This record gives sequence, structure tokens and C-alpha cells, in this order.
Amino acid sequence: MIVAQVTALVALLTLGDTAASEAVDPTPPEPLNVSQTVTSDRSPWPERTLVMLWLESGAARIYPLPLLDKHGTLLDRQRGRKVAATWSPKTATAVLVALPRELDARSGTTEFGGWRRVSVEALKSEWLPGKAAAVSGAAKEHLEPIAETMVLPLRLARRLAPGAKVVVSDAPPASLNASWQATRKNLLIPSLKQRLTVVLARGKAAAWRHGALPRDGLIHTEIAELKVLVVRAHHITRAFMAPMGKTEQVAVDPWTGAPLLWSEGIGLWNGLSGARVDNGHNATQALPTIELSPEAFQRHWPRATIHDPDPTRAEPPEQEGPPLSR
Repeated sequence: MIVAQVTALVALLTLGDTAASEAVDPTPPEPLNVSQTVTSDRSPWPERTLVMLWLESGAARIYPLPLLDKHGTLLDRQRGRKVAATWSPKTATAVLVALPRELDARSGTTEFGGWRRVSVEALKSEWLPGKAAAVSGAAKEHLEPIAETMVLPLRLARRLAPGAKVVVSDAPPASLNASWQATRKNLLIPSLKQRLTVVLARGKAAAWRHGALPRDGLIHTEIAELKVLVVRAHHITRAFMAPMGKTEQVAVDPWTGAPLLWSEGIGLWNGLSGARVDNGHNATQALPTIELSPEAFQRHWPRATIHDPDPTRAEPPEQEGPPLSR
């Protein structure tokens, strides 16, 4: 695989003037405090709806992207833990972050490259979802990204987490469709082949260009001296701290299509959910995986590795397409 090292010079060229590189959204979306959920079998959303699935142990949550697109931020609470589901439509970045204390968050300014910040007015500070430390303001609090998430169609989310609750609002799904289709047509589909798939680890990152990751399979890599296992299935990317023992795919789950992996010292586990087959516990620690524009990535990780497609590998057919192309 060809690996491109992005230099500091590129970062300086893309950074530019701070004031010019940020633009306030003309009409910042109003955040939604989650107050309504339904079981996945009663969801009013069509089966093909793209969602962000939070695989909270025993209490999974499903956030429909059309709803997230309308509000920018969904404020939720699970087992006493306050979180914010965030969305940057210009970079197709969906991230769930843990909120410190009882703070509220909303969409903030949009940076050069399209990455939308999260603003906490009480602290007069902003964060980029995926980077723990504040990027503006004097706040010392961290907004840590929650790694146990993925973006996928609702029908697959229901299979991976049949007991998950789906977030709903007073607005019927049909009323959000026109705006969501405009986001897809104007932002998501045109940027599909330019966006990067990014894995975050210990404040560092590595990225893969469109076509650099296989449609299905395992990739062993290293980020910040941490051995990382990247799992691909259904055009979905999950990343984990690599188990100590050898890991290989031994089968495919017939119900979800998820790869079943065998790791020495752990046993059999689901490569999408990260759960062990024998007891449902996490097989290893998950790592955050997001999509991002090359400009935003290069600005914030100027020396990070960007993996290019292997020219010797035939491209798989793309009839179904990656999740965010739908």
C-alpha cells in the first residue's frame, strides 16, 4: 500500500488566517434535547435511513441522521451520562461526545475544510468533535469522543442491536426528508470520493483515502505506537486496539453479515459490534472512527499518515455504495 506523509508545509498552506478560516453558520441549528425514544421495531423511520448507532452495553441508542441534520446536536442522557450526538454535514462527520458535568452544547462555527465545532456557551469555548481539548476559549474540560459508534442503515443497526431505542421527535420523518435529501445531494454525494476515513488514537490519527480500505477485511496498522486493528464490513469501518494474540476472521454472522473474528486469549467476537460471542462483553477497546475532509484533517494532524489506494488491487463494484452516499 502506498503511504503518503503529509508535511508541515501543507498544513501551513491550508491553515491560512484564523479569522478567514472560520465562518459562522448563517442560521445555527437549534439543538434537540432527547425526550422521546421508541423500540427499533416501532421506529417510524424507513429501513434505509442512515443512523448513528451507539453500542452502549445493554442499552444501545440509535440517532437518525436526518434528525441530526436538522438539529446539528442531539443532547441525550444514558445511565446518568450526558452526551451530545454531533453532525458536520460538510465533512460527513458524525461523532458522539461525552459532556462534562451538566453542560449543554450546540453547533458552533464551521472551520476551513467544513468541520463544524461544538459550542458550550457556559464555558465560552468550542471543541471539534473528535478532538478532546477545546480549540477556542479557555475551558480546560475535555469533550472525549465515544468510540462505540458507527454510521449505518437502520435495518442493519436493528440487527446488530435489537434492543436499541430509536430517538424520535415531534417532527414526523417525512417532514425532514426534503432537507436531508438536499444535504445528501449537495454535500455528501459530491464529496464522497474526496473524504477521508480517520481513526483516532491517543490524540493522534491516521487516515485512508476513498478506495484505500477494502470493502471487507482486516487491516493491521499502528497509530501513536499503538497496534490497531481496522475492521471493514458493509462499507463500515470499525477500529480497535489490536488484541495481544493473533486475530483472524473465521466466519461471517449470517444474520448481520458482520465478520466473526477469533483472537487468541479472547475467543470469538463480532468485528462490527466488538462484542464477544460467549458473554457479550467488549473483546477489546474500541477506537473512534470518523469521516473528514482532507483540508480539515491536514490542518489538525499535519504530520499524520494518509494511506492511498493500492493501484494493484482491483476496485470492488460499488452498487450499494458507502453508507453516507445514500
